[in-house]
Amino acid sequence: MTGTGAQLFDHIANCIDSFIEDKKLDRTVELPLGFTFSFPCKQEGLAKARLVTWTKGFNCSGVVNEDIVRLLHESVAKKQIKVRCIAVINDTVGALMSCAHEDNRCQIGLILGTGTNACYMEKIERVQQWDGDDESPQEVSAFYWFHRIF
Repeated sequence: MTGTGAQLFDHIANCIDSFIEDKKLDRTVELPLGFTFSFPCKQEGLAKARLVTWTKGFNCSGVVNEDIVRLLHESVAKKQIKVRCIAVINDTVGALMSCAHEDNRCQIGLILGTGTNACYMEKIERVQQWDGDDESPQEVSAFYWFHRIF
């Protein structure tokens, strides 16, 4: 929690490597990765986000204002793991995707923790801030953040 950013991302790469080994995934193909990084970030693209500040007791040097995906890719490259982050995702989106992978009827992701937030599937035409392609997909996850109420 207080080491260097390189140590943190090397640890994450080690965890990814262990997961690939445990699940006996194919190491010869590049695996796509959705990366939930539960700290305030400025998202500059689907797979580019800069850490704004550390929270939750973390304070790893060399990460604030840096692209977390680049740092992750550097660490997985050192371990020669074929993984490519294709999206930085909010933790609620990760929860939604995890459940929807098993049951495509899942429509809501909810996190109750240091904060409370939720996401749900919404038709693109109803998302006011959508600047993407209107052709595909037809639905995206919409995100809500609530103040802690308890």
